[in-house]
Amino acid sequence: MVQNININKANLDEFEIFDVRCPFEWKEGVLENAKLVNQVRGMYAYTGTYKGKEMTVMASGMGMPSIGIYSYELYKFYDVENIIRVGSAGSYDINLPVYDLLLVENSYTEGNFAKNMTG
Repeated sequence: MVQNININKANLDEFEIFDVRCPFEWKEGVLENAKLVNQVRGMYAYTGTYKGKEMTVMASGMGMPSIGIYSYELYKFYDVENIIRVGSAGSYDINLPVYDLLLVENSYTEGNFAKNMTG
């Protein structure tokens, strides 16, 4: 049962989800013809057009537990194919300047969220 999202599947045209901290910025300055498709628990989602492609922009809250909940429901109940998460991260590398932009393929955590979820 879906408890955290209430989106009509018809409003997820291409099933492309961008996870952003503040979807309001995308609604106002990036998406064309944006319409609100979710506001359950303050996690707003907007579907609109970006460079001619339909997409949905949705907040996911903060941290792994929150994105874990929302991504699970999107994949399992909404048949979403792609989620691109935009967020912040820390580093142990002193040679990595603050505010650098990184495109990562893999990441890990020393937290125990994944261990608790998978045993």
